[in-house]
Amino acid sequence: MRNIVTTTMLLLTATVSHAQVYNTPGGSPLLLNPALTGMHNGTLRINAIASPNWSTFNNWHYLMSTTSADYRTKSWGHGRQFAGIGLAYTYGTMAAGEVVDQETKLTAAWHVQGGHKHLRQLSIGLSGCIERDKEPMYEDPSGPLLPTNRYAIYKRYQLGAGITYSQQISKRLRYIVGASTLLYGLNGPLLPEIRESLSDNRLYQTLLAGGEISLTNKWMLRPSVQHVYNSRFALTTWGTDVRYQPKQYAWFAGLWHSYRQVMGISAGAEHNRWRATAYYKYITNEAYMPTTGSTLELGVQYKIWGKGRKPIPSLRY
Repeated sequence: MRNIVTTTMLLLTATVSHAQVYNTPGGSPLLLNPALTGMHNGTLRINAIASPNWSTFNNWHYLMSTTSADYRTKSWGHGRQFAGIGLAYTYGTMAAGEVVDQETKLTAAWHVQGGHKHLRQLSIGLSGCIERDKEPMYEDPSGPLLPTNRYAIYKRYQLGAGITYSQQISKRLRYIVGASTLLYGLNGPLLPEIRESLSDNRLYQTLLAGGEISLTNKWMLRPSVQHVYNSRFALTTWGTDVRYQPKQYAWFAGLWHSYRQVMGISAGAEHNRWRATAYYKYITNEAYMPTTGSTLELGVQYKIWGKGRKPIPSLRY
C-alpha cells in the first residue's frame, strides 16, 4: 500500500503546478505551492523576502518583495488532520516608481496524515489572487496626455491549485514531492476565462521535490529540485545545501544550478523561532530573461509556537 501511494503521488506531480519568482529554497512557500499553507509545526509562520534587483531591463532595476503569513489549525480526527490558511502580498516597482506591480494572494490547504506514527502526509491547496499593475502611457495619437491619464491601471485575477506528498522513511531520511498550477489573466466571466487561459497557455506550472538526509546528529544534507515552466520558458533548478547544528544555532550553505542559465549560492542561520537566509545568483546566459547579471535575495522567517499540533513528516519548506 505504501509503494502504491508513493508512486501515485509522484505521477500526480506531472499533472499540476505554479511559478515561483524567487530562487531561495523555502523563501516564500505560499508562492511555490498553495498546498504548503500551514505546513509547519507552529501556530503561525511569517515569511518576508526581497530582491533589490530581481529583474534588470534597459538598466532599470526592479525591486521585488513578498510578505506572507500562514496559520495552522489544531489537529483533529485523532490527530490525523489539520488545515492551513495564508495571505501573501507581493510588491514590485521599476523605473523610480513609474511601473508598479502588486499581488494579494489568499491560500488555503487541507492536510491528512497517515501510517504508523503519522509519518505520511497528503496535502491539497487552493489559491486566489488579485493582481494590480500600474504602467506609464508615454504617447497618445490624439495629443499630449493629461496628468490624470499618464498611467494605465490593469487588474487581473489568478486561480491556483496544488498538491504535495511527504513521508518520513526513517529517522535519517525524509522527503516531499509536489506540484501546482496557476491560471492568470482572469478578468471576465470565470468559466470562459479559465477555458481561454488553458487554450492560450496562460498558466504557470511548477514541480518540486526535496529531501532531508541526516548524516549524523549534527550534519544534514538537504537536496532539492524545482521545475518551472509555461508557454514561454522552462527552467529546472537543482542543488543541495548542508545544515550543521552543533547546539542551539543551526548554520546552512548550499550550491544551486540551472542548466546554462543560473548559478546560485545560499547561506543562512536558524535559532529557535528565527531563520535568516541569503541567496546570490548569477545569470550565466545573457539570453535568459527576465533578469540579467547578478541578483541577491534576502529572507527572514519567524514562527509562533502552539499546542495541539502534530509534527509533520518533512520540514524542507
